[in-house]
Amino acid sequence: MWSKGAVVVVKRGDKAMADAIEKGLDIRYTNNDRYDLVKNRDRLYWQAKIDEAQLYYGTNPAPPPKWARKIVAGFAFIVYGFSVFVDKYLKIH
Repeated sequence: MWSKGAVVVVKRGDKAMADAIEKGLDIRYTNNDRYDLVKNRDRLYWQAKIDEAQLYYGTNPAPPPKWARKIVAGFAFIVYGFSVFVDKYLKIH
């Protein structure tokens, strides 16, 4: 892992302006600052992806009401049991 970072300034064109920019770059980042920059970039990236997906697919549907959750779970269990039965006993060998 690197312990020291570097900034490379390529001086082309106006030398006085390049020197002024070089003097203005006296910024020292700590590891926490770099982590915050990366974390912020990732947060913005994933928020943009979420927004894009919501535009394309729409928002998530509302979950079923509390009284219907047991019915939905029971129905899912019945479908799972039926698929296991078909997979285990109704195969053509």
